[in-house]
Amino acid sequence: MITLDEIKKISKLSRIEFDDQELKEIQSEFRAILNTIDRLNELDTEGVEPTYRPPLDVEELREDIVKPSLDREKILQNAPEHEDGAFKAPTIVE
Repeated sequence: MITLDEIKKISKLSRIEFDDQELKEIQSEFRAILNTIDRLNELDTEGVEPTYRPPLDVEELREDIVKPSLDREKILQNAPEHEDGAFKAPTIVE
């Protein structure tokens, strides 16, 4: 069983705010998922060979080719702030 405190901790770590009703709904959804996993864990898999499915669509990688690009100064003119030739963005992670 997952507690509301655990849901709040996950919410805080993911930096997503939920109201109390949403937290209760998420708790209910987590419980359903965990109950399903518990049921799967009860299955007898004795003698069942573990399997995996490799990706079927393996594409060949192309060679990198250097091509002309946009002028850096023209691009930076559109930025509210820039520093050392790069866009400057506000800090979002503490």
